[in-house]
Amino acid sequence: MNSKITFDTLGLNETILNTIKKKGFEYPSKIQAKIIPLMLENKHDIIGISQTGSGKTASFGLPLIQTIKPHNKTPKVIILTPTRELAIQVTNDLESYGKPNAKTENPLKILTVYGGTAMKYQIDRLDRGVDIVVGTPGRVLDLIDKRILNLENVENFILDEADEMLNMGFIDDIEDILYYTPKHKKVLLFSATMPQKIKDLSKRYMNNQVIVEVKSKIETKSKINQEYIMLDLSDKFPTLCKLIDMEESFYGIVFAMTKDSVNEVTQRLKKAGYLADCIHGDIQQNKRERILTDFKESKINILVATDVAARGIDINDLTHVINYSLPKEVESYVHRIGRTGRAGKSGHAISLVTPAQKFMIFDIQEQTELPIYRIDIPTDKDVFNSKVSNIKKDVNNIIESNPHFEYNDLAKDLIKTHGPEKALNALLLKLNQNKKNNGVVERTRLFVAKGKVDKFDKTKLLEFLESKVGFKINAESIKINGNYSFINVEAQQAEEIVKAFTKSDGERPLVEKSAK
Repeated sequence: MNSKITFDTLGLNETILNTIKKKGFEYPSKIQAKIIPLMLENKHDIIGISQTGSGKTASFGLPLIQTIKPHNKTPKVIILTPTRELAIQVTNDLESYGKPNAKTENPLKILTVYGGTAMKYQIDRLDRGVDIVVGTPGRVLDLIDKRILNLENVENFILDEADEMLNMGFIDDIEDILYYTPKHKKVLLFSATMPQKIKDLSKRYMNNQVIVEVKSKIETKSKINQEYIMLDLSDKFPTLCKLIDMEESFYGIVFAMTKDSVNEVTQRLKKAGYLADCIHGDIQQNKRERILTDFKESKINILVATDVAARGIDINDLTHVINYSLPKEVESYVHRIGRTGRAGKSGHAISLVTPAQKFMIFDIQEQTELPIYRIDIPTDKDVFNSKVSNIKKDVNNIIESNPHFEYNDLAKDLIKTHGPEKALNALLLKLNQNKKNNGVVERTRLFVAKGKVDKFDKTKLLEFLESKVGFKINAESIKINGNYSFINVEAQQAEEIVKAFTKSDGERPLVEKSAK
């Protein structure tokens, strides 16, 4: 990015500039610096090519908010997106750009329309008049066919993520919608790639067009550590679990190629006790919105998704992107991993690669001009050592942040009653159980430092724990590894297990809530 280019050099008015400052934006992205002046000139149809997360929405949204006059009976702008999630995200962004105008008498009215929900609210809003409509092609066409949505006064026709819409087979719907718009309008196509279908569409419907392309490459400033693991297909899921278990606070998206694969991975993760859910095209809208809300609020920390369903997800603090399946195109790989390492934070992208896909990794490295390092499948010992390291880190952080130790008397009492090892083990378990989601989950996944080397199987581990706690444990999933195990129990029982271990005599395993 050229540091000499600032938003106030692009032709935006003071109201919009104040909005930008309040949102914390200092400099325009490359696509914004090129698109905004072109849109304000209002002389060209535009094709904008740039990767997901590069700021395309602001590049067309800011000029629209500035130039559209409010109080229109029928929309002046129609924006089409491939998914409901992206339509909602675009609407939220546009509304946030217009917030300084909210105190005036004439704020812009923006309506989101998509399938899977009742039409009544959308019809009522359209009857009262809207300035901008953002929607998916199917619902927009339904409203047109019912003579509810009138596009005869549209001045800007915008396709966002145009390549995905064409890949999803929306070309006929798009052309049908274009038929109902005026001949003299501005057409803007925003896309991550420039396939032949977009070139063909632009020839038919665009005039005096300008192509603005920002090369799809990962910038080193994004601090994304890229790695891959070569493995057999049967090793993918166990390896995914180990990668998650290695992390103190895993918060990421797992990408799979198909809806069936997404469903399978999600169900296996849930069965193993992870806080996971999924989104893809077959999941009903109200459920998708709830899942995305849960993910954004960290009620779940693993989201399994297809590429298309993940479009429009805008979260800055993802720790990981896991490519459970490699995408077919390099551009898709770039878009996927660009969801981590945002807002100046470091990110981690790991791809699970079968030997037959080795050439794809080489292609990605060549085209992105950045290394992707090969790593080994984590061993049981690696996971165990990571757990121990995280415990030490937590203890050190607490000691450094609480130098006065107001609990000295309590600590002495606990040590006197139970001995230093038991007291510390119990408190560490309590600390780790409350560390994420405030401990409010239906089930809690516990890490136990006993495994196959101790001649434990699932039955023996459960019997061992139940002999200590004195009640039958409701275990949904038990996984025995070399020198450690995982057990998924009800959250309330987890609390009782802590108390029982604190009071019990004799040797006990090191137990902690698993970082999910």
